[in-house]
Amino acid sequence: MTKKNRLKICNWSLLITTVAILASGLQLEFTCCHYAFSIAWFHIITGIIFLCLIIWHLQLHFGWRNLPLRLRKQKSALTRTLAIVFLLMTVSAAIATYHWLDFHHHSPIGGVHGKIGFLMIILVICHTLKRVKFLL
Repeated sequence: MTKKNRLKICNWSLLITTVAILASGLQLEFTCCHYAFSIAWFHIITGIIFLCLIIWHLQLHFGWRNLPLRLRKQKSALTRTLAIVFLLMTVSAAIATYHWLDFHHHSPIGGVHGKIGFLMIILVICHTLKRVKFLL
């Protein structure tokens, strides 16, 4: 399979996962995580898949060698910003997931993670729209 075909599969998978993670995140936000045990688990599992797909996407574009350096030297400010927000979102997700597994209820870090996640989704949408021709 060519790199172009793998990127197309990755990109379409990311698109589907983005919709799923946004839907579950909105549902968690609107319900304030009350009565949302199964939604939270869906969000956590979808988030792990989303994380793996993003890592695959980055690997397909940049390879493994000097990935942080290559992201820092990106000409696109959107891509650089997306990388920073991705790191913040991943760290806050890990902390929020730990809290959720321990206490099974919403926490302030979960709220912060939600805001960072929504910013991430906005940036992902902008990133995708800027490169929509690669989906086709």
